[in-house]
Amino acid sequence: VNYEHVTIGAVLIDRAAAGSIFKFFGCRVPIEVLQSWRGATGQLQVVGQAELLPVWMAKLIWPDAFQDRQYIAFLDSDSARGALIKGYSPVVFSAELVEGAWMEDVKRGSSGWYDRVPGPSNLGDDPSRLEATALLRAGAQPCAPVWPAEWLARWPGASWCNVIEGWCEAPLTPAPSSHVQEAGVTFQ
Repeated sequence: VNYEHVTIGAVLIDRAAAGSIFKFFGCRVPIEVLQSWRGATGQLQVVGQAELLPVWMAKLIWPDAFQDRQYIAFLDSDSARGALIKGYSPVVFSAELVEGAWMEDVKRGSSGWYDRVPGPSNLGDDPSRLEATALLRAGAQPCAPVWPAEWLARWPGASWCNVIEGWCEAPLTPAPSSHVQEAGVTFQ
């Protein structure tokens, strides 16, 4: 297992939108972020953070899909699911990611229902593994990740992924600044 290669992704399905929306993103988490998550303890396990980050990023990538809406998010981690339901985690970086996701809901007047769907059955599993063949064949539109401006400032030398080769062409897009320091999901 390569603990320096952590990938995330999400799928958005919005059938209530005009013309219906079917989009996805996937990317690597920069090593600088992983090193912070692992902290001084050298913890290798960052699954919780890797499941929480795409929930928060989805709200930055597709803000209009969440505006004044209720949504369902499917995750492949019970600890991440529980943290999003409670709005809290005893793990510092997980708590910051949960706060980021919750603050986006507050800004947009949205609220989520979180449930667990294991990897092979979760539409977000493929893009979180940087695989898009089935989604592209099904007509999903690839989207570039949106990283928070605070993260770009906190880790200025990080190798921020802005495009997964062959999926889309888009510039690196920081999210608008907010008071939030940081913050495989499928949305329906």
